[in-house]
Amino acid sequence: MVIKKISCFILIALLVTSCSSGGRKSRAQLREQFQTGQFEAALKTVRESDYYKEKNEELLKLMELGMIHHAAGNYYQSVLELNKAKELVQRLYTERLSQKMKKAIANDNYDIFYGASYERSMIHFYLALNHYLIWQRGWYEAYSPDGKNQIAQKTLTPSERNTEILAARAEIVAWDSFLQTLKNDKLGESVFKNDMLAKTFGGLIHEAIGTRNDQQIALQLYKDAKELLLKNYNGYKTFNSNYKKFKQDFEKLPKMKLEDVKKNYVSPTNYQKSLEDFLDYKVLYLTKLIRPQDFKKLVGIYNPSKDVLDQVNKEKKFHNISLVFQDGMIPKKVADKQYYGLGKALNDPKTSAIARFGAAVLTVFAAQQLRLLPPPGSYNPGGSYMGIKMAEATVAGAAISFELPKILNTPENEFSFLQVYDSAGKLIEERPVTLVNPMGDIAEEAIAEEATARYFRTGARLATKHAAAIAASFATYSAMKGKNKNNDFFARQAAVLQYLAVSKGIEASERADTRFWSTLPSNLRLTSMYLPKGDYQFKLRITTGPNAPAGTGRIVGLGPVKVDSEDRVRLVNFRTYQ
Repeated sequence: MVIKKISCFILIALLVTSCSSGGRKSRAQLREQFQTGQFEAALKTVRESDYYKEKNEELLKLMELGMIHHAAGNYYQSVLELNKAKELVQRLYTERLSQKMKKAIANDNYDIFYGASYERSMIHFYLALNHYLIWQRGWYEAYSPDGKNQIAQKTLTPSERNTEILAARAEIVAWDSFLQTLKNDKLGESVFKNDMLAKTFGGLIHEAIGTRNDQQIALQLYKDAKELLLKNYNGYKTFNSNYKKFKQDFEKLPKMKLEDVKKNYVSPTNYQKSLEDFLDYKVLYLTKLIRPQDFKKLVGIYNPSKDVLDQVNKEKKFHNISLVFQDGMIPKKVADKQYYGLGKALNDPKTSAIARFGAAVLTVFAAQQLRLLPPPGSYNPGGSYMGIKMAEATVAGAAISFELPKILNTPENEFSFLQVYDSAGKLIEERPVTLVNPMGDIAEEAIAEEATARYFRTGARLATKHAAAIAASFATYSAMKGKNKNNDFFARQAAVLQYLAVSKGIEASERADTRFWSTLPSNLRLTSMYLPKGDYQFKLRITTGPNAPAGTGRIVGLGPVKVDSEDRVRLVNFRTYQ
């Protein structure tokens, strides 16, 4: 009886520590509020929900608060929250080892939220963007840090504004440092380890600062982006129709000739062609203005399209308009049920040796604990065989079932064009707004990478639970069979049925870790141009093809834009939510 109580206690403890909803209701509510523009309600959800008050969710809370404030135009408060998030990311990695034992017992919802690599990268993007927007408007918004005392709006002095633009530049540098560390950790792997946005948006920021040195840095960043597109972003379906083969043979590619890689592994989509045109345009336009002696040489190397070359040849001045288009909502992270059939694993030649060994051990353990093997020293090969077969049936019938996270990604199918209308309402310019970061693709790959590692970790954790379930079943068998073993047959049946029932409970207890930065956009798009001083109306023309005829597609108004300087860069920041 004591054994039985202890076994049951272990089982209950294992189940309870793993059976967490993971705050899915609170997170779903937040996403819906954000997507419908209810920013005050979204802030209240994050600040007041018991879920977001949990220590394990501190980073997620800061990320969400930072994004909500950014979307609401509270750029200073967004900086405050995201700076905390960046500092927390750095601190969490020094503490991560202390969580190992807990993760061995409970599921991933019990662990601290560390953020995926792409999420940590996006902290730097929004910090740089916020600092630039604060510099551009020249003031901090009024806010209440404690919900009671109000701090008034503050107009920045020229020195304070200068600090903001330098902070944007410093964040680009910090971003590059973060990505370099990530790249070193992921050498040889076709995973997210560099960020096209860091190159392209970083280039826009350096262009905006406008010193000769910053222009040179911007030029190099755009050149680096071309290399990144070839070496890493061809692993994303949005840019390469042959992305699966590219990822599968990724380790072989550095040893191959560049022409062979392009021929056998790259089938550019229209999105890749658009991004290539954008990068060629940025490199050649800057080269023409700051290194005119290199212009013809680069034209020969890059072999740009006629449209790109014609546009570059028209350029006479540095760009003073940049558009950042944050499009839609990042796809949801959901639970995907996985099955680990121990009986099948025992006989499947395709299953890894480690998996087969684990299945065999658990099967034999079940047989021994449930007394399905003959006593030691007896000779009964038939009995041994039948005992193991019964154990296999028991274990296979209670096949390990659990959840892993995945991203509900959908293919990109829209193309965007910036339309510029003068004060008289005449369309004077239209150019593509280039898709730079397909966040759905990036998140899908990053989460799939994590899920692969979690599969084996979760399997090990489940084996521990099933071992406890077997021990509890044996305790039941021992208690029911009686001293004279009169109830032996029924005791064994009860033990097996108990094990099967408990295994279902274990399955219910294992829920996927579906925490993610849910308010990120689905993709990010960029463009830039030069405009003379004046008043304009900006609109987006959104189509389902790159060559849709003029006048087709849906139109989204961005509002009036005043260009009051031909030297200072005006950044237009726009976000949709559908």
